[in-house]
Amino acid sequence: MILVFFSCALLCGCATAKRFSCPYEITSSKVIEKEAVLHVVNLQDIAFSHITFSFLIYDGDGSNPCLGSNCVVCSFEQRLDVGEMGEFRIPLDEYLVDAAMEDTSELFIKYVYVQEIRYIDKKVWRDSFGMFALQDECE
Repeated sequence: MILVFFSCALLCGCATAKRFSCPYEITSSKVIEKEAVLHVVNLQDIAFSHITFSFLIYDGDGSNPCLGSNCVVCSFEQRLDVGEMGEFRIPLDEYLVDAAMEDTSELFIKYVYVQEIRYIDKKVWRDSFGMFALQDECE
């Protein structure tokens, strides 16, 4: 009986680990001239057809430079093949209090993660809570 329990636990544990592993890698995330620029690699064995990002934007003082919430969510209908790295540019003008801001060197993004991935076979992967979020910008 104990052997059956441990066998089931081992099999379920492996399935759970694969299900909750991160299907992507964010290799860089930074603000360049009023755009959040993200580079993402598909780590899965199937192509992505859609990807949704979420992140927070701050100014140099660590304050919210946005009109409302500083949480940005943006989706892309873009195929990303197995092992491929994609570049995603997200314009920030519509979020900023001062859209005419000249110096954006003080802007930075934190807690960058992929909220949702849709695969070419119509399956969906979600990270609603930012379990795989990057805490800071990376290059």
